[in-house]
Amino acid sequence: MWPLARRLARAGYKTLNWYYPCLREKIEAHGRRLHELLESLNTEQANRRLHLVTYSMGSIVARVALGLGQPSKLGRIVMLAPPMRGSHWATLLGPISRWCVRTIDQLAARPNSFVNSLAELQGLEIGLITARYDLLVHANSSQLAAARDRIVLPGIHTFLPMQRDTAVQVQHFLAHGYFWRSDGSRPATIANAEAKQP
Repeated sequence: MWPLARRLARAGYKTLNWYYPCLREKIEAHGRRLHELLESLNTEQANRRLHLVTYSMGSIVARVALGLGQPSKLGRIVMLAPPMRGSHWATLLGPISRWCVRTIDQLAARPNSFVNSLAELQGLEIGLITARYDLLVHANSSQLAAARDRIVLPGIHTFLPMQRDTAVQVQHFLAHGYFWRSDGSRPATIANAEAKQP
């Protein structure tokens, strides 16, 4: 996430690249810590809005954190390659590796897995970016009903956060609430809402 954080900083955003020990603890523990961090940032007067940009399992950690309560200054959220419905690789590897990677079985694509038991996020401005050639998280596994916009970029799962076009799309969504398209079109929900305004 460092290249993306640097590009956002150059665009004028104050960035915090949050680290969590993703292999040692369960997702619930990471979510509680992120929730505490967001609450702390929310109380700082210098922070007018808190945007979130998440990657892969970090998107699930963010869902847990926001499920514990949303900061009053919460702005927009961009999720990169989010395993919203789990990953087929986690389904295959979870039973044999959960003893050393505590989170992997939680990301299984089974209907009763942890990730598939999370409540839907509602009323938030969420944008999803997926990689066209993602072999870890299939496109249909990255769906989120509450997402405001979704875009598919060339690339693979691992390098999606490092790509320049990803940074361009993240910046556009944080600024406008939808992703940039060469034809100038906007998602139907946004276009309809704008059409109703006097």
